[in-house]
Amino acid sequence: MLALARGDVQACMGALRQVSAGEAAQKQDGLLRNMCLVWTDATLAMHAAERLDQRELDGARAELEAVRDAIKAIAGPDAPPWYPIQFLILCARLLTTTPGTLDQAADSAAQALDRARVEYPDLIPECGRLLGEQAR
Repeated sequence: MLALARGDVQACMGALRQVSAGEAAQKQDGLLRNMCLVWTDATLAMHAAERLDQRELDGARAELEAVRDAIKAIAGPDAPPWYPIQFLILCARLLTTTPGTLDQAADSAAQALDRARVEYPDLIPECGRLLGEQAR
């Protein structure tokens, strides 16, 4: 994260990819999920600092989807119920960075809230906050 503090986008993303690949190789779905949280926060911080262009934002969303798929493969049918909800939350957060995808962000946030209500109520407050942010 030192690279992020220095504003070195390429080094930061490279380090995150390297950690993610290591965790995937070790089949550490929980660590990979945590990595997605860090990845999303780093992407949003770099976007707020105007250090990412649209291509890099699209790449970050693609990376998140690839890691989500790897986690599904590792965890299998016994994956914790919060995994899919958290990925909808992360996706919504990333989609808010692009004006043309705000409707998709709101849809993802709404899906997360709907799933949280049924599958994992502990995430209802986070989903509700995110959906409220989308309404602004």
